[in-house]
Amino acid sequence: MIIVLLAFIVGFLYLLWIRKKDQFEKEPFGRLLIAFLVGGTLSVVFSLTIYSYIPAEHTFIDSILKIGPIEEISKLLALAACYKFFEKDFNEPADGLVYMSAVALGFSTIENIFYSFSSNYPYTLLALRSVICVLGHMSFSGYMGIAYYIHKKSSSNWRGLLVSFIVASVAHGLYDGFIFETNSNLLIYGFWLISVIFFIAFFNMTLSLSPFKKRFHQDEFKDTNKVVSFQCINCEADIKSNRLTFQKVEFSICESCDQVLVSRDHVFKLFTYYRPGFRKRKFVNSLPEGDQKALLDDNGNIHYHSQHQLLSARHDHLEIWLNNFGKKGVLERIETKISGKIFKWIGADKLLNLSE
Repeated sequence: MIIVLLAFIVGFLYLLWIRKKDQFEKEPFGRLLIAFLVGGTLSVVFSLTIYSYIPAEHTFIDSILKIGPIEEISKLLALAACYKFFEKDFNEPADGLVYMSAVALGFSTIENIFYSFSSNYPYTLLALRSVICVLGHMSFSGYMGIAYYIHKKSSSNWRGLLVSFIVASVAHGLYDGFIFETNSNLLIYGFWLISVIFFIAFFNMTLSLSPFKKRFHQDEFKDTNKVVSFQCINCEADIKSNRLTFQKVEFSICESCDQVLVSRDHVFKLFTYYRPGFRKRKFVNSLPEGDQKALLDDNGNIHYHSQHQLLSARHDHLEIWLNNFGKKGVLERIETKISGKIFKWIGADKLLNLSE
């Protein structure tokens, strides 16, 4: 009984973590709980039913050809079976990954209980599986959740669903195969780590395309009632201005030239809000040396001053540029990263059209 309780506590904690990361429009916890409990149970029932007709051995070949495909199709079918429960809340790209992760989390929780009961060291095994296997199941299945969202929100995405199923099955099968037939912890945990990194990358890409991000507009600005004095780096006027905030980002506006001025640390916060997973080091390395201004947009309206470590722009120009900042990051990843290529194969072109 303690094993069951601990396994479900771990599952609930992961469910809360997923919900917290879904930052722009959090899913109702009750809906996630249904996907976790009902979807997880259904996925186990589906997989056991299929295994009764297609038995699998713990070998590398069976992992690729049977275990991976059987368990992944079971999770996808369970997601589809539960869809009516959360259909009204299925309204942004990250939701596909979130609800698929909840189903995979339920599957893994039940699987952890079964394996722990059959072990001589149940608590040790549960602790290990709670980190490695739970994150693994969510990482393998996340592709299918995104493809399923695209399928539901566009005319169809059968090719994307097929590609996502193949990718999920192969990733799952390789991981199990490495465990069954190799003694290399480096290979096993290395592959697991790559899978988790891809999961986070996909989560960030879908969040970058969320329609629920707040626009950088005056209606969203909040006054801190703190007066700051500064010399504007754009017009060089001496200014006293109230410090404003937007999504925990602090900035000032020059009353002389109407330029928004944002310091380095808050620039990073602002960019990360619109492009989750934003890479600070890459941005810093792209800046010109010395005291030159970096032009961040094609029209030359958004400036970053390396010497003063300040961003300056009119708020209306900045609003337009930031609104496309997340989508631009996804397009760059599609062109340059393996995760981006996979994202494209599972239907990112349709997803990008939906986000317009």
